[in-house]
Amino acid sequence: MYVLSARRGATQGGPLPGGGSAPASSTAAPEPADFLDHFDARKAFSLRAGDPGAGARAGDAGQAASTETTRGHRQRRWPSPCKGYGKGPAVNGELAFVLVNKGDLEMAQCMGWSRVETPVRSLAAALETKDINQFSQRKCEALNPNRRVVNTFDAHCLIEVAQAQGKQEALEHMLSRWYFEEAKDISDVNVLAAAAAECGVDATLAAAPETKAAVQKRYEDLSSMLGEVPHFLLREEISGNGMEMNGLKSVEEWEEVLKQVVERGQFVGVTIDGPHGKKVRLDEANPYSAVSHAMNAQHGWRPSGWPYEAEDFARMDESPDTMMYAQPRLVEHLDDTSLERLRGAYDALFKACPEGFAVLDLCSSWNSHYPEQALRAASRVAVHGLNSAELEANVQASERHVQDLNSNPVLPWSSGSFDIVTLALSVQYLTDPRAVFTEMNRVLKPGGLAVVAFSHRAFIEKAVQVWAAEPDDGEGHAHLVSRYFQYGPCGGWEKLATVDVSPQHGDPVWLVTAVKPNSQ
Repeated sequence: MYVLSARRGATQGGPLPGGGSAPASSTAAPEPADFLDHFDARKAFSLRAGDPGAGARAGDAGQAASTETTRGHRQRRWPSPCKGYGKGPAVNGELAFVLVNKGDLEMAQCMGWSRVETPVRSLAAALETKDINQFSQRKCEALNPNRRVVNTFDAHCLIEVAQAQGKQEALEHMLSRWYFEEAKDISDVNVLAAAAAECGVDATLAAAPETKAAVQKRYEDLSSMLGEVPHFLLREEISGNGMEMNGLKSVEEWEEVLKQVVERGQFVGVTIDGPHGKKVRLDEANPYSAVSHAMNAQHGWRPSGWPYEAEDFARMDESPDTMMYAQPRLVEHLDDTSLERLRGAYDALFKACPEGFAVLDLCSSWNSHYPEQALRAASRVAVHGLNSAELEANVQASERHVQDLNSNPVLPWSSGSFDIVTLALSVQYLTDPRAVFTEMNRVLKPGGLAVVAFSHRAFIEKAVQVWAAEPDDGEGHAHLVSRYFQYGPCGGWEKLATVDVSPQHGDPVWLVTAVKPNSQ
């Protein structure tokens, strides 16, 4: 598994995995050797083609391309990169290449390499390399030239056992060091026993039939994905667009392939109107999603009047919401990947706010999912919710207020108090959304921004009927929230936008944003 990461648009330097620091900016194309300059050889683990264990550990690193469906939300899914790989620390960027090789010389650390411009030629030269040693002499001087190709199936069985005991990383590092630097035979039962003893792993379980069967199964699963070796998956990090390549290629061939991947990644991201007249680029938004087109496709049209009746906001469970939330629920309502996308959208929007901005999080809980660094510029973070214990646990809040909006939608804050108001994952429960959105408008400063985020999850017995009956979780609900803005209050909002910031894998994340006019 080669994990090569080239980053476009980097704006800041940062620590590199192998030591040193990434430059804040540079336009000079590096020598091909730079790609492996920060490679830590001791954290690599070698598997060779024809080895029955080859690719066993890579089974959870790459997946076959597949199509997934989530309640009508259908997307083309490209395989995910290795967990923990492909993103250099403290470096902003857009382009990552993940290359899976059945021969499987795995770099356990990506380079975290930062450039303003992507030197495609140098990437192509690195990919064309047959012998990795010629590009890694400066950082891999410890590689022992006397090591030989060995069968690593038993080593992978031992790693399988170590993983169950929480000692996989320590064992992998030891075997890597012994093989690469000391040229030890890691197929030898005595060498493996010594490694297991030093790491505190019960080596007897590695010989169990079920262990060997599990390793063999993952190897076979991976082998079925690859028709020719080496096999490469290259994809742009944000959009997931990419290509598959087989066999060895020349520098010129790799150069052309990489240019195509770069081009496929250029048409990502959506620009929306942010707070106080600022334009905000949401780099991870999908411009091709129906949700991202939902508002623009209306061409300014809206119903001549409020299109819903009172019964549209009835619920299966009409008991007071305070009963449901009497006990604190310190849980998350989206998976980690999706929450990171929501946090990324907030980050872009908060950075467009003036120093000392004020933000209100409606229907909040113990976690507002606000980005820590961008939030440092805020002078006021108010959170509102149904459970006092949950709000007290919210460490980002500077003030807290408990209130049931379905019983009393009038907010306690003065008019023109906040630069941004967020409402995440709760809009589906509002029984009088026009009243709540009118209050959101009142407490915003002129030019302030409202952000409503939602997904496909809901406590269906508490969701209002018009939400629960909508068959399209994405576009349909985006139109519904847009109506809340358009009539709460009528003429009170402008520059509405609908945006899909869903990750490639995980729960969908959709946004509807609107700006309070400066004239108000």
